Amino acid sequence: MDTWEKIYWCAWKKIYAVGPKRFELLRRHFGSMQNAWEASDSEIAMALGAEKSQNLEEILKTKSQTEPDANWQAMEKHQVKAVTLLEPEYPKLLKEIHSAPPVLFFKGELPKAEEICLAVVGTRAMTNFGKTATDLLVEPLAQAGLAIISGLALGIDGEAHKTALNAGGQTFAVVGSGLDQTYPPQHKQLSEEMLAKGGGIMSEFTIGTPALPHHFPLRNRIIAGLAKGTLIIEAGEKSGALLTARNALDENREVFAVPGDFTRPSALGPNQLIKLGATTVTKPEDVLNVFELKTTTATKPKALPRADTPEEELIIKNLVAGAKHVDELSSLCDLDPSIVNATLIMLELKGRIRHLGGLQYEII
Repeated sequence: MDTWEKIYWCAWKKIYAVGPKRFELLRRHFGSMQNAWEASDSEIAMALGAEKSQNLEEILKTKSQTEPDANWQAMEKHQVKAVTLLEPEYPKLLKEIHSAPPVLFFKGELPKAEEICLAVVGTRAMTNFGKTATDLLVEPLAQAGLAIISGLALGIDGEAHKTALNAGGQTFAVVGSGLDQTYPPQHKQLSEEMLAKGGGIMSEFTIGTPALPHHFPLRNRIIAGLAKGTLIIEAGEKSGALLTARNALDENREVFAVPGDFTRPSALGPNQLIKLGATTVTKPEDVLNVFELKTTTATKPKALPRADTPEEELIIKNLVAGAKHVDELSSLCDLDPSIVNATLIMLELKGRIRHLGGLQYEII
């Protein structure tokens, strides 16, 4: 597809009322999205036919306020790229879903055609059990070669991305806003790390689009559509994660669920999915066997956190082998206990180590 035609595909995506169905009506009627943009209001109304309804005025008003070339330049300014449904780079599995987005905006990279993607989603109100389950499952799954896809949300989603990165794996996010912003803002650093390590962030929403509640169900269908399977770790009965699971079921994709304590609200969703036939997951092999993969025999080393001082470097090196007590670190590093304590506090504040209790520390 030539650049000019793609510019008009992206311009039409600025018009929220033109969803996948209307987009296709315009493309088929006019032969190209540039022709559709240059058509008269009456021609556009005719092309939309029964689909025009009360949204026609909104469509034409937004179109009159949109400058295709300026929109494209704004995308370039924010390093946002786009792939259309007609291009070979468009993710194959996503193309198969009902109402596939005509344009997928992205930063970084798209999942490679040969990669097997697994969606890992769950509640924002993650419990200690949910965090542990995510860490224990996602690390070996990422090391086995599965690309982890999630929604960059707080809770299980963010933990899945972080664990995949720490395991040396690939991870991708689908968000419910334009890519000129980070939502939630707490995950700005996480999103930057994902991009720096070869992953990507995707959205069907054009730049300037805020994260609104009704965007997230639309985002969830893309998360499920990109993946061969979806793993649910903690989700309430009305959780958005369950919408992702239902999207996966609708597209005949694999659905996996981690069972939980039936007295906890966060276990109601996964337990219900298991009753409906989802694969129960209590170990990585429960997922890998479905995809005919095996766990790696060697664990990839975690990337060491950055050290800003010689003291931090010493302590980090001595924490590589595992958690250590403050007194042991003082002895190993040959540093005064007061210096060790002060350095540990700074490393913890920087998010590079964590306190396990009892004066024991480990690398995050």
